[in-house]
Amino acid sequence: MSTGPTTPDRPKRTRSIAGLTPDKMEYKICKTVDENHVEAVIKGANLEYINSAGKYLPQLFSSTEELTLVNKDPTEIIKELLNKGALDKDLCLTEKEGDRKTSLKDALLNLKSSEELNAQPKFTPTITPVEPVKTDPNSDSVKSLSEIFEKWVDKDAKFMNQVMEANVTNSVRISANEVAMLRKHFEDEQHKLYVTKTNMTGVNAKNGWDLAQGAKQVITKKITEVYRDEADKPLSTCKVEDLATSAYLRLTRIMSSSKVDAMARAAKHDDKLGYLTVPLTINFGTLEDKNVFKEKARDLGLNSKDSFPKAYAKQRDLSLNYFKNSVIFNNKSIWAKADVRLGRPEDPLCITIQTKKADTPDRWENKARIQLLPSSTWGRMTQDQKEAHIKKGCD
Repeated sequence: MSTGPTTPDRPKRTRSIAGLTPDKMEYKICKTVDENHVEAVIKGANLEYINSAGKYLPQLFSSTEELTLVNKDPTEIIKELLNKGALDKDLCLTEKEGDRKTSLKDALLNLKSSEELNAQPKFTPTITPVEPVKTDPNSDSVKSLSEIFEKWVDKDAKFMNQVMEANVTNSVRISANEVAMLRKHFEDEQHKLYVTKTNMTGVNAKNGWDLAQGAKQVITKKITEVYRDEADKPLSTCKVEDLATSAYLRLTRIMSSSKVDAMARAAKHDDKLGYLTVPLTINFGTLEDKNVFKEKARDLGLNSKDSFPKAYAKQRDLSLNYFKNSVIFNNKSIWAKADVRLGRPEDPLCITIQTKKADTPDRWENKARIQLLPSSTWGRMTQDQKEAHIKKGCD
């Protein structure tokens, strides 16, 4: 038995990495679909994607030498492909190498995405490299060497300027992308609430999905319990105004349309609460639904707070700690909190720090605005740079 070194398995390259778009693949001509069956196949298929991607059908089969398309209309092309065996009854293509099947929809939409991406203008700066000049000290005079050196230095200076301009251009482009991604991260979290204190006693769950569904039922039962009068009120005695203003109807509708995720695999016993509980993330259909539930959460015995992207939690916490330690000097008579609010798209996102007197009905007042940085930028900064950035916003 050989004990020689073995070559490690290499990960397979994806088509996108290899640059193989669907139109560069050659497809197999298989069994044709009976002409009487073609109409039934097209009638039973969802061909909405043809409206936007149908124009790429001829290009999709450009590498299949055995196939020549005659028709121009997308629907007629599909009929022709079925008749000629390029598509099967499930509207799938078969690659010639490997016999891998791909749906016509996926192939067309991938090709459409690739073509639209290639059509976008490229902002890659042009840099002219400086080629080395061969010289012979034994035959070249000092004057000629000096002239060559001056020309080379001039070209090198132009090259360095091109590199600097390219760096500035790329830096602006990357910064714009990072800021857009940052705003997208917070927009994705805008409809979410982090909810705790859900009493999970008696809920049997084998996995996270069952646990989340059990928690959803627990909250719905709690809504019925808290608003029992509205839930038991006969419909015959209700006015339209009663239905429109019913907290019970509104909250049950909100819960039925929301998505609940458990933040743990199993409920755990909380010694302070005295029952099993699990933290939840509730994703609401609209921002209005989220605000209504957040307002009523305390009546249901629940704690709720806005969901915050994990990538920016340390930045927020460090900003709040700096403000407490260096601005209000840990004054226990003043409460402070930090939050991020989505403003106008043209304005930078900021961490807003608010304060108010402890244990009073006073309103929260804005005291500091610290610009929120993309996580990639924040991660490259030193501790001193981070504190200097926070201090600038607190001054």
